[in-house]
Amino acid sequence: MEQEKNTTLQQIAENALKKSIVCLNAERKTPCLASRPKLDLVKIETNNGSGFFIDKHLIVTNYHVIVGATSVNIKLSGTEKSPQIEGVAAYDEKKDLIILKISSEGNPLTLGDSDTIQNDDKICTVGYPNSIAKIEHGTIESISKRSSGDLIRLSTKAPGGSSGSPVINTKGEVIGIESSVGIDDSGNIVCSYAIPSNRLKELLQEGTESVSFEEWQELPHVRYLAEIDAADKFQKDGDLKEAIAHYDIAIELAPDKQETYTRRADAKFEFGYLAEAITDHIIFHQFNFASYNFSNFWESISYRLDILKLYGMRFLFQIASLLGRRFWLSGNANSHIRKAKSATEQGKHKDVRRYFQIAINLYSEAIDIKEETGITYNRRGWVRYLMGQFESKHGNMEEAEYCYKFAIDDVDAALKFNPKLSSVRAAFYHTRGAAKAGLGDHNAAIEDFNECIRLKPKKKKALYYQDRGLSKQALGQHEAAEVDFAKAKEIDPDVENKSWD
Repeated sequence: MEQEKNTTLQQIAENALKKSIVCLNAERKTPCLASRPKLDLVKIETNNGSGFFIDKHLIVTNYHVIVGATSVNIKLSGTEKSPQIEGVAAYDEKKDLIILKISSEGNPLTLGDSDTIQNDDKICTVGYPNSIAKIEHGTIESISKRSSGDLIRLSTKAPGGSSGSPVINTKGEVIGIESSVGIDDSGNIVCSYAIPSNRLKELLQEGTESVSFEEWQELPHVRYLAEIDAADKFQKDGDLKEAIAHYDIAIELAPDKQETYTRRADAKFEFGYLAEAITDHIIFHQFNFASYNFSNFWESISYRLDILKLYGMRFLFQIASLLGRRFWLSGNANSHIRKAKSATEQGKHKDVRRYFQIAINLYSEAIDIKEETGITYNRRGWVRYLMGQFESKHGNMEEAEYCYKFAIDDVDAALKFNPKLSSVRAAFYHTRGAAKAGLGDHNAAIEDFNECIRLKPKKKKALYYQDRGLSKQALGQHEAAEVDFAKAKEIDPDVENKSWD
């Protein structure tokens, strides 16, 4: 009987896939505001999702799949045609649902009653994760109570692009719409979450004014969410300056959204705009102003003390900024390099990239404040080299090559300042030599390592011999390499463990 149920569910899912499910590719072109007016850069990314017909010309998907999209490509099974979006029939960002009217027809799926579902009910999800059709079987685990609305927890482990997929029961009814995943402490997907189908029914009953897709994109609250989404992604990638620029626009569009100020404050604080970050926290507190009266006397006193503390902190940060913002930036960059090392040891690859990117941006900001310093160029080059090592280790050779080339450019800029200290010049040549070795140009790398050793720095001499030995080994000069390895060990027995220094 159980096998018969699974077979029936599989057949229902296959039929739905042929006639009722669509693949969505939403392209976002986000301007890099912080690079202007010098550069007019645009970040382009494609967000994959799924959707399904609820009427002949109406499809539903998650709001987050579409918001911020400059164009949406829709694919139907068995056809090369790409239907056009004729309008937005209904939407609700809190429910995370949007209904689109499209130019092609499909077979609508039946909406079931999500209030009747029970734990361990058999279900399947049908969609286009990573733009590939997939049917995944599972069960209902529970109803997750959240402040934003109840969600159905599923045993399925939906990959990226499953958002908007229908959750179908054994009767062939849609009882949910996939929207997110559950992740454990190690970053592994452990379950999926779906919006109950009754939320979709509510949206259909409530209705919203139908508008063209272009008009919908320009609505202030839609633009606000698009800017927040862009800012959050830039912040997640470690591009804090861009994140701040997009939070600025979001606040202009919706100055009454308290949470935006705290998000911008976090980005400003991490990037070193300490006084400005405190200002955002002051604005956030002012939203919750506590007036004097007998019933909330202590609450009002506490509120004013908090505001007073924030003003005091801002004053101190303003003084510190005047005295040495460039040095704070460099120190914060070094801190993020150490965080990247720790994240590498813990296997948190996304965090590693983010910390490296923040360090690079902090050094770039320090260079903008005072360009006439080769040391900061070299430090930025070294971070780019480390990032290249990381990408190379994980098979991202094109990205690694990009990092190595930029590291060499940074050292070339650093050397133009012709530092007098031999130890500083040696460090410059070592960074460039390491980057050249990363590119496979070991003969050129050896020339730079020779210059490091010729300058006779005491602190890093063992590392220079070690790295020259590695380049000689790569060229098949094994005896010469062993001589360098032995010399490095003689100077510092622990030299192999100091490549992050």
